[in-house]
Amino acid sequence: MTYFPYRVDQSFSFSFQYREICSYVNIDITNSILLYGPSGTGKSFAVQSLSSKYKTKVGTSTNHSRINPIIRTIFQDEIEFSIPKPIQRFEILKFCAMDLNLEKDVNLKEINDRCHGYIAADVAALCRMALEQCDIRSIQQTAEPGNLLISNEDFQKGFQNIRISSLQEKASVKKVDSVKWSDIGGLDYVKRTLEESVIWIYKHFDAFQRLGIKASKGVLLYGPPGTGKTLLAKAVATESSAHFMPISIPELIKSEVGESEKAIANIFRIAIQCSPCIIFLDELEAIFGNRDSSGFLGKKLVSQLLLELDGLNAVDQGVVILAATNNPEVIDTSLLRPGRLDRHVYIKPPTSEERISILKVLGNRMNFAQDMNLEEIALKTEHYTGADLKSLIQKAAFLAFKRYRHNKSITEKYICYDDVLEAIKKFKCSVSIDQLEQYQRFSKSLK
Repeated sequence: MTYFPYRVDQSFSFSFQYREICSYVNIDITNSILLYGPSGTGKSFAVQSLSSKYKTKVGTSTNHSRINPIIRTIFQDEIEFSIPKPIQRFEILKFCAMDLNLEKDVNLKEINDRCHGYIAADVAALCRMALEQCDIRSIQQTAEPGNLLISNEDFQKGFQNIRISSLQEKASVKKVDSVKWSDIGGLDYVKRTLEESVIWIYKHFDAFQRLGIKASKGVLLYGPPGTGKTLLAKAVATESSAHFMPISIPELIKSEVGESEKAIANIFRIAIQCSPCIIFLDELEAIFGNRDSSGFLGKKLVSQLLLELDGLNAVDQGVVILAATNNPEVIDTSLLRPGRLDRHVYIKPPTSEERISILKVLGNRMNFAQDMNLEEIALKTEHYTGADLKSLIQKAAFLAFKRYRHNKSITEKYICYDDVLEAIKKFKCSVSIDQLEQYQRFSKSLK
């Protein structure tokens, strides 16, 4: 395998191959080295490779900061083994797949593109799982293992079953539940904006670099509760195949001085390690409000977040921040400046056409009767959010159940138009006109 940090081979090969020259010009020959990094990143493989070429002392550690400082002075050099970059990961994949019998249409580059955050051990495990799936198919079809070639479907099943090592110690990073754009009714303008602002960053990374496009690192979703901000964030993660890192506000509140700032810094460090990664900050106003009205801790947290956002712009890290709020006017304005959360997406209550689209999505999961008139329901539900419409249909379903219970001779089958009309009479929209006017004022203030 060609991958392990270049400095490992450089440090030893130069010292040993040019020992006389090093001695002549008083360059210290490296006789001892400490390799550190997460388990499964290839430290042991590097040790085996070095021991076959050189006579030297090599130490390994998953957390070198916990090693006694006196012991660390024994080693002349320390080299980190981190999560491999895509090019390095591709080398690992080619090495692991070298002895596998693959079908002609298996594209290792496409498989590598899906291995976000994988370390060497994960890539090896994926290849092993694909081989196991192939053997299962072979036994089912030919009664013996090893008679079939490994297919894309075998790798797909491997992706479904694998546990990514780099994420096991990072519980906040998740493989998001699959949410497609088609699962979200309406909001076409919002979807298109998020597609351009976030998903294109990952799907067209090379084109962005060639054209010198500086992609936005932060997007603020704002609007009334129940308009689908969290669902949209999950859809963005699904459509981009990025890792999803939802941040809970209590995770950032620490009792010890300085620990809250460290928690924010740690979030960004983990996201960079697991990139491409989407950090989702829900209810942003709860902790990152205006510094003038915040206490000491609030000011510190806003300053730390600004520092981390500016750090993302310094290097192309493959990390995007999605933030959501119901109260955008109380957020510190410094967070909304260019280079930070500079894309602002207002998620309004759906229009009449969008309400029809949402009702159709809900109808795919519920049994609507043939007399259901979605156009009329859309007209009667002005200012309803997506969450309101979902609750309305649930209430209509319960009314249908009561109706069927009253008439015991009929089996429960459908939700009728009259059930929905009855539910509308008993339902109160969650968004007021005053609230909508407040959001519109904020939108105008950003222009």
